[in-house]
Amino acid sequence: MPPALGRAHLTSVWAELVVEEGSVLFADENSRHVTVPAGSRIVIVPQVSHHIEPADDAVFHVQFYKSESGS
Repeated sequence: MPPALGRAHLTSVWAELVVEEGSVLFADENSRHVTVPAGSRIVIVPQVSHHIEPADDAVFHVQFYKSESGS
């Protein structure tokens, strides 16, 4: 995992955390703390600071979505 994902950061576009195995804790500046289990996903809102804490057995990826306007 890139170290930056474990520290507070933000995205400029909508994204989705997809957990394939294990679990990942997702926490954002709006006090949302969610443990995302295998087979689940969570939406990441643009411009909201957040970080993740994957379990030792976690396998996950992040999908990014580009708007049709290009922003």
